[in-house]
Amino acid sequence: MSESINEIAAICQPQPDLVKMMAALGHETRLQVFKISVEIGQKGTCPCHIAEALKIARNNLSFHLNLLTQAGLAEVKREGKYLYYSPNLENLRRLTDYLWAEQGLSLIHI
Repeated sequence: MSESINEIAAICQPQPDLVKMMAALGHETRLQVFKISVEIGQKGTCPCHIAEALKIARNNLSFHLNLLTQAGLAEVKREGKYLYYSPNLENLRRLTDYLWAEQGLSLIHI
């Protein structure tokens, strides 16, 4: 019994990169940018489309996209002189797995 609790506790330990991801999503604009990115999917999008959808300045968007990229939630690829951003779905899965593991742990204590 204690082994399974220890295994769950190990899964639920916040890893530094997961903390960075959660912190990045803790800002309203970045959360909206990330949501749009996830909706568009792996094909990615030009930041100009996100800026237009959210009605924010491109330099402001660039700041938020940079933080999402540094946190590991977004990926950027260059095609010629254009940048395209897409969500890092593997890291999103890791984050949601962590959050669901936390939920599972709280259910054990009920």
